[in-house]
Amino acid sequence: MRDGSRIVLCEFLPSDVSTTRWSEKQPYNMDMIQAIGWNSVERTSSHWERLFKSVEGRLEFLGARTPPGCSVSLIEARFHAAAPGA
Repeated sequence: MRDGSRIVLCEFLPSDVSTTRWSEKQPYNMDMIQAIGWNSVERTSSHWERLFKSVEGRLEFLGARTPPGCSVSLIEARFHAAAPGA
């Protein structure tokens, strides 16, 4: 990857904090589907941030945004040829 390259993911992104009974239950349902189909789990924004940092120190997590009215979010990270802060 080149310096400044971006990784953009389009994913269902459960909230870090549930606000309704539905938003509390939905991630568990999605987790079961992920586990059965792909041996994976749903991740929150903070989980994605930790995952990017643990995989490659040169990846900078830029954040996650959910467009109004959408059920999926855009998750973005940027690659740096040198580790950030180096």
